[in-house]
Amino acid sequence: GAIGGVVHVFTNKESKPGTHSKVSFSYGTHNSKKLTLSSSSSNNGNYINYVLSDYHTDGIDATSDGDLDPIDRTSGSLNIGGVISDNTNVKLNLLKTNATIEYDDTWGTPKPDNNLTQFNVEVNHQFNNKLNTKFDYMSQKTQRREDKYSLNTIAIINEYAFEDSKLSIGVSNTVDKDIDNTKQIKHTDLFSQWQGVISDNELSIGARIVDHDKFSKHNTYNVNWAKNLDSDVRVTASYGKATNLPDHYKNNQNLTNGKTELKPEHSKNIEFGASKDYGTWSLSGKVYKSKVTNVFKYFDPDSNYLTAYYTNDGTVNIEGIELMADTDLLGWSIDTNYDYNTAKKPNGDQKGRRPNHTASITTTKTYGKYSYRINLTGKSWAWDKDKPTNDDKLGGYGLLNLFTSYDYNKQTSVSVNLNNALDKEYEMAKGYKALGRTLTLGVTNKF
Repeated sequence: GAIGGVVHVFTNKESKPGTHSKVSFSYGTHNSKKLTLSSSSSNNGNYINYVLSDYHTDGIDATSDGDLDPIDRTSGSLNIGGVISDNTNVKLNLLKTNATIEYDDTWGTPKPDNNLTQFNVEVNHQFNNKLNTKFDYMSQKTQRREDKYSLNTIAIINEYAFEDSKLSIGVSNTVDKDIDNTKQIKHTDLFSQWQGVISDNELSIGARIVDHDKFSKHNTYNVNWAKNLDSDVRVTASYGKATNLPDHYKNNQNLTNGKTELKPEHSKNIEFGASKDYGTWSLSGKVYKSKVTNVFKYFDPDSNYLTAYYTNDGTVNIEGIELMADTDLLGWSIDTNYDYNTAKKPNGDQKGRRPNHTASITTTKTYGKYSYRINLTGKSWAWDKDKPTNDDKLGGYGLLNLFTSYDYNKQTSVSVNLNNALDKEYEMAKGYKALGRTLTLGVTNKF
């Protein structure tokens, strides 16, 4: 994503020509209700689409203190794209979300505001059959817990197309402001990505140089390889380096408490994968290993959030394996997934809230006007905090989720969604209940 260029949120899906609209409403457990209206129009490369939604839930009493944690969220997005000439097109996107998300705060009165306004514009110009230049501008304003931030990014990317390869070279400038504290973070990035085919080997190589005003210069890179050994066997490999910089909140907490030595996190990652198609079923898997240095850790020596700050807590080694299989049986599509993961410090201490084992089975079927989905997900136990901070464990659990829908006609459908059907009690954080059984009824009408 960010290593190769600028991440944006354009959703210019090429829908079939004409105008299409849809409205949906759902109601469920905990007085949860959502209303969504969307519409799109497309013709000869020009398009416009929008989505409006309003959501509310009373929430649950997560800490058994008699206080519910409701959520109210209103959001809207608008996408416009147009062909200016045979060689030039423009895309515009506007996204706005206003949300009030209540939560349990141990230290004081909650600040539930969580708002976002984002604007993107992208201009593409094809100079010739080999060179395309893209101009990308993004402006983002956020408000969280009464703190206001702005993020502005400008990027220019040149894409060169060759017979069996493509080369992208770009430059971007980012200014990230903490408005209330009149502080800002700036960095200028130079990045490139090449992808091509050499003797049936699919290759991709990328690099980024970041000139940061707070953390000087550093670089990231990625190398990717894939090859089809025959028509039904494919192998892949990748290696890369990434950086995670402290955000405004971490920087402000540390500056307030006179801690100025916080460094960025760095990680190096390697992955190998393989897949095989057996016709009636397929199997794939990958093994991965990451080494993260200068890991961020929240440190609260006085049990007082006002004096808490962040430190770099050494190295974490992450290793794992993922296995996936899918098949069709008696008209049901069956997808299975298993993930084994460990995240440990060099002395063997395990990171908190990271179960070693995660598995899921999802089956789907369409029968006439009916569609069905059954999902079973399981997670093993995990430490609540980084071991050995304490010995609190989060128990393992399994969840059964059921879904069915019925197409009343071409325009109208109804659905029933039953999550945690067996009403399993479990925790993802010690002392905080998760949702029990929830039932949601929905109706959608196209016009």
